[in-house]
Amino acid sequence: MAGHTHGIVPTRVQILGETEVSFLETLEPAVRRARADGLFALSLSCVIVTRGVQPAPELVESAERT
Repeated sequence: MAGHTHGIVPTRVQILGETEVSFLETLEPAVRRARADGLFALSLSCVIVTRGVQPAPELVESAERT
């Protein structure tokens, strides 16, 4: 979510917790959308948002488009 995707393996489950979602909330909406689009462009197998955290709308929209 910080902009680099080195180490993200599409065949593994990606976990987004409070730290990752809180970081996204600090970004401008256009940047959030770009980061979310970049994440889901990696053809991930699965993304789980933990601890009952409400994901940013841009994250949900990007996920639904893939």
